[in-house]
Amino acid sequence: YVYVYICSEEYQPDLIFLDQYMASTEKQMVGTEVASAMRSRGVTSVICGLSANNMRDKFLNAGANGFILKPMPVKQQELQNTLITLFKQSDSMSMSTYAL
Repeated sequence: YVYVYICSEEYQPDLIFLDQYMASTEKQMVGTEVASAMRSRGVTSVICGLSANNMRDKFLNAGANGFILKPMPVKQQELQNTLITLFKQSDSMSMSTYAL
């Protein structure tokens, strides 16, 4: 996973959105597998899973901090509230899993 290497070795962004199904040139990457690999390599960024299917439990079990059912909120206030909730809960729970 190239993205895992980039995040853990060079840069850890504040927030990472992971879609469950991500196309790649080599194979289809699965968001829950990437989240698990990132955590096992020490990535501490807030991870939020995304899917049109309810994959909440799978993402949380893989180490994501939250999950948003697609389509994502597109209204500014709704998206802002979602992001604030994600970061507040991440800070207070210190990498524990929770659901938005």
